[in-house]
Amino acid sequence: MPPLWLNEVAPENVSGLQDAAGHRGPWIELYNAGTNVEMLEGLYLANNYTNLTQWAFPAGGVDQSGGIQGGFCGRGGGGVDAG
Repeated sequence: MPPLWLNEVAPENVSGLQDAAGHRGPWIELYNAGTNVEMLEGLYLANNYTNLTQWAFPAGGVDQSGGIQGGFCGRGGGGVDAG
């Protein structure tokens, strides 16, 4: 089983979490089930197969042993902004 899970996805965030600018954009939550920090640099999300590098994760990692990292998709430079 891979240690990094896409744990929760909110593609249409109409009344939930807000980013620092007060926007309610799509967001995701990653869960690290492993025993080591999982680095996110070089990983991406996409909503189609023709552009697999659509949203880049920021540099950094998801903490080990149950660490959770949330992020907003598509704001800023088109990447995943840590939330």
